[in-house]
Amino acid sequence: MSFLHPAVLWALPAAVIPLVIHLLRRRKLPKKDFAAMHFLSKALQKSRRRILLEDVVLLSLRIGAVLFLVLALAKPSLDVEQTAYARGAQAEIIVLDASMSMGFRDQNGIRTWDLALAEAAQRLENRLESNGDLAVVIRAGYRNTRLVSGAPETALQILDEIDDPDPTVCAMGEALLFAAKEAETIARPSLPVRITVLTDLQRETWDLQGAETSALLRVQKLFPQLDVVKIGTSSKPNLAVTHLGMNGAHPTPGEPVEIETRVRNFSTSTRTARLELTLDAELLATKDVELEPGAEGIWREMVTPAAIGMRELRVRIKPDGLSQDDTRAAILPVRDVPTVILSGTPHLPGEKRGAYESLEGFLDLGVNAPLDIRQIPPSAVDSEALDTASVLVLADPHYLDADSISIIVRRVREGMGLLWAVGPQTNTGIATALLSALGTSPEILGPMASPNTTETLAIQNPAHSALNFFVDPTWRALLEEIPFSAFRELNSSLAPPGARVPLTFSGGHAAWVEWKEEEGHCALLAAVPIPGWNKMEEIPGGTLPFLMEVVNSMVTEIPHPIEVEAGKDINVILAAGQGGIYVDPPKGPRRNPVRVTARAEGGREIIAASPALTTGIWKIAGNATADIESPLPHSTSVALVPAQTESNLAAWSTEALIAAAPDLSVRSEPTERQDESRTGFPIGNSIFLLVAGLLASESLLAAWLDRKRAVI
Repeated sequence: MSFLHPAVLWALPAAVIPLVIHLLRRRKLPKKDFAAMHFLSKALQKSRRRILLEDVVLLSLRIGAVLFLVLALAKPSLDVEQTAYARGAQAEIIVLDASMSMGFRDQNGIRTWDLALAEAAQRLENRLESNGDLAVVIRAGYRNTRLVSGAPETALQILDEIDDPDPTVCAMGEALLFAAKEAETIARPSLPVRITVLTDLQRETWDLQGAETSALLRVQKLFPQLDVVKIGTSSKPNLAVTHLGMNGAHPTPGEPVEIETRVRNFSTSTRTARLELTLDAELLATKDVELEPGAEGIWREMVTPAAIGMRELRVRIKPDGLSQDDTRAAILPVRDVPTVILSGTPHLPGEKRGAYESLEGFLDLGVNAPLDIRQIPPSAVDSEALDTASVLVLADPHYLDADSISIIVRRVREGMGLLWAVGPQTNTGIATALLSALGTSPEILGPMASPNTTETLAIQNPAHSALNFFVDPTWRALLEEIPFSAFRELNSSLAPPGARVPLTFSGGHAAWVEWKEEEGHCALLAAVPIPGWNKMEEIPGGTLPFLMEVVNSMVTEIPHPIEVEAGKDINVILAAGQGGIYVDPPKGPRRNPVRVTARAEGGREIIAASPALTTGIWKIAGNATADIESPLPHSTSVALVPAQTESNLAAWSTEALIAAAPDLSVRSEPTERQDESRTGFPIGNSIFLLVAGLLASESLLAAWLDRKRAVI
C-alpha cells in the first residue's frame, strides 16, 4: 500500500482525542454510605460492567472515525504500479497524438482524443510537485509542441485547455525523438523518467518499417520505461470527400466547366451517402452514391458560372464519426475573357497560306467568343498594345524592331503568354534576337521543312490542360489522325531547363515546345491545322478546338496555389501597393494566432500566413489600391483542405507493434474507464464511506444510551 499524501499521516495521533475528552469528562462524585447501600451494591456491580462495555464500544467508534478519516485524507492505494514508484520522485512525459484521426467519435459520441486526455490526466493525478514529481506534455500535431514542463498540477490544467486535434498528419517518429530530448534534459539519478505515448496507432501515422519503429527502439534504449497505449475503438468506419476541383483551364463567364468530386469508403461495409454541391453557398446539384468497402466514387457535374471572381465551391456529405473530412472546399476562378493579340505576316501573293492565315481562321470567331482576338501588324507591337494583353500570338512575324522585342520580353516576364507559330515567313534574324532576349538558344528553331510538308501528331502529355478534350478516345482521332502543316523542325533538346513537349510529329521530332519564363509562359508551335481538313468554309473556327485550347493554356493563371493542405503555410502573390494586408480565415476553431508576413518584390507583394489550421476558404487582400494597374490580382482566395491520408482510419494492432519492437510495453485501453487491474482498488473512497458509517453508528448508539440511562 502507498499513500498519495503521506504527510497527512502525521495527524494519526489525533485518534486519541476522543479518549482524552472521555477521560476529562469523567466526574469523581463524593462517596457517602447510607443504610440501603448494602442492598444496592450487588445491582450496581452488575450494571457497572454493562455501562463500561457500552462506553468502550462508543469510544471505539469515535476513535475509529478519527483514525480512518486521517487515513482517507492520505489517499491510500493498492496500485502495484504506483507502489513501485512511491519511494521517490517520478517524471512523466506524455506524448499526445494530435493528428486528425484522433478526432473520430465512436457510437457513443466519445472522441478518441477525449479518451487520450482522460488517460493522460489519470497518469498525472497521482503526481505532486511537493514530492519532487515533474510532468511534460508534448502535443504531436502539425508540429511537435511542448505544452508544459514542470508541476504536474499545471500539466493537469493544460490538459483541460488543450486544443482539438489538427486536421493534419503527425510525424510521430520526430515526436518520439523530441520526447527523448526532453527526457535527457530533466533526467537524473534521483528522478526516473517514464515516457507514455497515447495514440490510435493509425497506420498512416505509424510506419512499422520506417521512422516510427526506428525512433521507438532508439528511445527505448535510452529510457526503458517507455509505454505505448492504444486509445479508442478498433472499428472506425469512415466515409470521406477526398477531392473537389475543376477539370481544364479556368473558365470565363458563361463557359461551362466540369467539376469533379471524389468520395471514398474507408469502412468494411457498404455505405451510402448524398453529396451536395454548392457554389457561393447556393445549392447546385445533389448526388446519391453507394460505395462498396474500399471503393471510390467519382461525380462529375457541369457548372456554368456567370460572375467573374474567385467563386467558392463546397461539397458535403452527412457527418459521420470523423466529421473533418465530410466537407471539402475549393476555389473556382472565373476569369474575364482573355485578350489575345494576333500579330503576323500574311503570305505573299502567289504563295500558299502560312501560319498567320490558318491561325486567324481558327481563333477569330467574332463577338461573344471565348477569346477576345485583336489583330495588329508586327510593326504595331508596342506597350500600349501589350499592356492589357493576356497572350501574344506571333504568326510568321517577318519584322520586329528592337523596342518591340524588349517590350515582349518585359511583358512575358510579368505574366503575359507568348505563343509563336513558326512558319515560312518567320525571319531568322528576328527569331534569333527574340529567343536570345528570352534566354533561350536560337538553335531550338530548326531548318525549314520541305514545301507542303504535312504530318500527323502524337500526344506526349495527356495531362496537359490543352489536351484534356483529346484524351477521350472519341475525339483523339481529330488530333492524331488528320494531317497538320509542318513548316519547321524544333530542337527540343536545346529548350530551356524544365521545358515540356506536349506534342510530337509522327516522325518523332517536337511539334510543340513550351517553357516557363519567370511569371509568363512561352511556346513554339510548329504544327498548324490545315483549314481544308476542318470545314473552315462551313463552320467558322473549324471543327478542331485545338488552337483555342493551346491559347487558353498560355494565359497565366493565378500565380500561387489555390488549394493548400492544412498545416502548411498559405503563400500568395498579389499586386504591390501602400495599403494594409487583410487575412480572413474561415469560421471555425482558432487554434493558433495566424502570423502574416509580406515582402515587396518587383511590383508584387508576396504574402505568407501561418500556421493555417482552419479548413475552408481563406480570403486575403493585398495592400494595392484600386487605381493601381497590375497584371496581378489585388485580392485572392485559397482553399485549405484536410490531410487526405488521415481519412483512412485503419490502425495497427498492439501485436503488430510488439512484433516490430519486441521489448516495448504496448497495451490497448478500453474506450471508457481504465480497469481495476491497472489502477488498483480505490480504497480511499471506501474509507470515506467507512468513516461516515462509524459516525452514523456512534450517533445512533449515543442517542440510544442517553435515552436508556435517562430512564434508569
